[in-house]
Amino acid sequence: MTRTGKSARLARSALEPILDMHPLDMALHGLGDGGMVKLRSPDGGAVLRVRASEDVRPGHVFAPIHWTGVNSSAGRVGSLVHAVTDKWSGQPALKNTRVRVEK
Repeated sequence: MTRTGKSARLARSALEPILDMHPLDMALHGLGDGGMVKLRSPDGGAVLRVRASEDVRPGHVFAPIHWTGVNSSAGRVGSLVHAVTDKWSGQPALKNTRVRVEK
């Protein structure tokens, strides 16, 4: 997946919105690999398929930012992020957005 969505090869690498989560956290939430979760933040929500990943630290989750209203009706990761941006780059504060995971 790419930010512009213009690379067909990269777009095929992720066919739907996905959330990577550590297996220990999945067990705590009663989630199975491939199940659906709702992420909520004070700014919005998104529905994603969960995938077990030991690349993600316990207590953290990872979701690609590339899902927008153009390619996903309920998996818009940007809807979770607050409006604070870096003063130099203008990039949103994606990496420190707190979310609640719901089965």
